[in-house]
Amino acid sequence: MERSEVEKEILSWISSHSSRHDGGHLSASTPVLLERWVTSLQIAELLLFLEDTYDLELTVDTLKPENFQTAATIADLVLRVRDASHG
Repeated sequence: MERSEVEKEILSWISSHSSRHDGGHLSASTPVLLERWVTSLQIAELLLFLEDTYDLELTVDTLKPENFQTAATIADLVLRVRDASHG
């Protein structure tokens, strides 16, 4: 799966689960936590989505704020973990 496809799926999930309805622009480089597209309560749901969708096991080591800044950084995390687990 290409990075752009992963980003698109993550953006779709964020858009459909966000309670933000002010017409703001969401892109792969949008700071999703800082701009409250994803709340702290939704992080657990996002983690489950990532694990289920991409057949991943996210460990405590991967749960760093810098991995969840934007859809692009989340996609990078998904690809890194997937590549490491599938050799």
